[in-house]
Amino acid sequence: MSLDDLDPRQSMERANFHMDNAWKTKDNKLALVLSKDAESTLSHARGSAKRALSHSHNEDLRADIAAAYHRLSELQGHLKLVDKANASSVKAGKWGWCGQSTSNTADTITPLIPPIQPMVDGGSTVSTIDNDTRSPTRKFKLPDPYGHLENTPQLAYCLSLLKDPRHPKTLESYESKWAEATKGTNEQLRLERLAKDVIREFVRDELKNAKAIAEVICLVPVLDKEDVRDLMKRFLIGIEQSGMLDTQQLEGLDRVLQSASPEYLDADDLTKALSLLDKRLKNTHPQSNHVDQLSMKVSNVMDVMANAQVDCLTPQPESTVDVETPFEGLTTSGDTKKQCSFQTRRDEEASSRPLTIAMPQLESSSLLNKAQNRPDVEHTLGLLREKRKKARGNAVYIQPQAKADVQDSKEAGFPLMEKVREFMKNHQQRVFLLMGDSGAGKST
Repeated sequence: MSLDDLDPRQSMERANFHMDNAWKTKDNKLALVLSKDAESTLSHARGSAKRALSHSHNEDLRADIAAAYHRLSELQGHLKLVDKANASSVKAGKWGWCGQSTSNTADTITPLIPPIQPMVDGGSTVSTIDNDTRSPTRKFKLPDPYGHLENTPQLAYCLSLLKDPRHPKTLESYESKWAEATKGTNEQLRLERLAKDVIREFVRDELKNAKAIAEVICLVPVLDKEDVRDLMKRFLIGIEQSGMLDTQQLEGLDRVLQSASPEYLDADDLTKALSLLDKRLKNTHPQSNHVDQLSMKVSNVMDVMANAQVDCLTPQPESTVDVETPFEGLTTSGDTKKQCSFQTRRDEEASSRPLTIAMPQLESSSLLNKAQNRPDVEHTLGLLREKRKKARGNAVYIQPQAKADVQDSKEAGFPLMEKVREFMKNHQQRVFLLMGDSGAGKST
């Protein structure tokens, strides 16, 4: 009986059977084979479940898929398959894993490793904010109003607290206080403007090396739709115009698609990205190492389109890529290596494969430093405004001052309210003459 003959629950039962045997065996090679079989079977269950859920709402099925992927993540982590374990953990989160299952399909194994989480900055311990991997996971020192930011991941973290509609209970008390004090203020506008300035500095950067790409990628989860699309456009132009394949910009495009909010990804933009990568792959020499990399990235684009429910769209007339059948020619004719590479990528889960290009760790944020070092009138005015507020304290009303004679010095001034009260108490005085230039505060 083939996988195509199984419904989602039967496929999950088969995947759990493979995982049970993988945990029991003492043969590491056999465990690796069983783990791969479980991954393939669960991938089929996932596809079948998506089709089933499109016709009916079944929370139990969704929860069981999530629990199965969580269990697969634990097994892969135990087998030192870190990248695969990370990808399975991501899928568990996307399917709604929250630590428990509505059935007994995946709660019999005690986790042997902690959840695997992506590193946002070099070598630092991370702490999970939520299950959404698009959100930054490392916590940073929160800056004072109009304070200097140390690096771009810190900026992304601050904006995530301001934009992410998390429940207050999921935040630390100092995070909640900072977010409440900053939302809707000029400081929030400054941070958002600073993120846009980092993107502008990236656009101006002629080299666009791996460090610059890594710096802008960490901002993608907190950017608005316009900036996300602009980044996509920049990477697509860079890939299209490069004579030799720019692998760094190819990786940058892939990271944007994986990190951006699904509602920010336009169907036409995704189709154009798929068309461009398809064209590059078909024009790549079969002996090139880029064949595997391009095949993987195209498969990733297809996954993003499937998650965004973009299917069977027809691109512009000059491009004939079909979402359901990209590389159709490669499956039946052409170079053998390209056929095998495409078939492998199509059969596997794209995000379960390790990335071939590693983004460098951010030891410094050159783009952010350039953005912060540019003269900023609004920033200077904001600092002066904060200084005046601190000097004035909590007072929201400035007491009017007066002088007995216009020619008197400022030191001879006195609080006007006291003189008015003395006049009101003295019944023998009938007239109180108040003189002053226009706008001096006489009506106050």
